[in-house]
Amino acid sequence: MAKTGWFIALEAILNFCIGVDFICRMKMVGFNKYFTNPSTGHKRWWHIFDALVVGVCIMLFAIQMFAKSGAIKGFEEASEEILLVLWAIWQTLRMVIIGKKQRQA
Repeated sequence: MAKTGWFIALEAILNFCIGVDFICRMKMVGFNKYFTNPSTGHKRWWHIFDALVVGVCIMLFAIQMFAKSGAIKGFEEASEEILLVLWAIWQTLRMVIIGKKQRQA
C-alpha cells in the first residue's frame, strides 16, 4: 500500500462505495431473495461470491490500516505485497461479476 494519504483516502472511498453498493442492492431485493432464488429455491452463487469479494476487500483494507497503526509488529513489511495482490484479484473478480450481470440484463 502506498504511504501517501491520498492513496489511503482513495482506497477508503472505494471500499466505502463497494460496501454501500452491496448493502443497497441487498436491501432493495431483500436478504433472503438476494442469496436464494425465490421461485426455484436454488442458491445464487454469483451473489454469494459477490458478498465474499466485498467482505474480503473491506477486511483487507481494515487489516492494513490496523497494521499501519503499529499494533501488529512486522506485519506491514511481511504482508504488504500479498495484501495488494489479493486486493487486486478480488477487485478484478468483482468487476467480472458486474460485467456478467450487465451482459445478462
